Amino acid sequence: MSISEQQMAEAVETVQAAVRVVEDAEVPPELKRVAFESAVRLLGGAAPPAEVEEPKASPSRAGPTSATTDVADRVAERLRVDREDVLRVLDFDADGVHVMAPRSRFGRQKSLATQQLAWLVVAARQASGMDPDWTSQQHLREAAEQLGVADPSNFALHMKRLEGVRTRGSGRSGEVRMNAVGYEKAAVLIRQLAGE
Repeated sequence: MSISEQQMAEAVETVQAAVRVVEDAEVPPELKRVAFESAVRLLGGAAPPAEVEEPKASPSRAGPTSATTDVADRVAERLRVDREDVLRVLDFDADGVHVMAPRSRFGRQKSLATQQLAWLVVAARQASGMDPDWTSQQHLREAAEQLGVADPSNFALHMKRLEGVRTRGSGRSGEVRMNAVGYEKAAVLIRQLAGE
């Protein structure tokens, strides 16, 4: 089935309008993909996703936003885990990925906890599209500090020993890229953390 010139022109117009909407909204870089997809869907005449139509919860009981669930859906699909498990372990916002599981659920040694944290953060950022190819190790350093497992003097060593990723660069400019083994490690970890 071929599309007519008019259909092509309408599609181009919709995409251009969606680009303008996302730019005008000053959407954070890590959420631009989700915002663009939503804008195309809405501008193209499709019904908004179900999450938008749900009644709002009270602020103290508010659940994940539509953008959060879209990101969680992509992570769950890539890792082949339940979306609810992803949302029990991870949170997503304009600042990126946040690990919600408590420190007590990670390995006792900082080296293992740092590696587990890296699997979660890198897998989530890359599976969601926040980082299409490489993830800055700075995101991992920040997550380690927030979880209380930061080990600055041994961080590079922990990354070199990390199974299922490829690293490049060094120090503050270091980057990590997840492979299939790393995604599987992250999936197993999400299931474990969500099930406890």
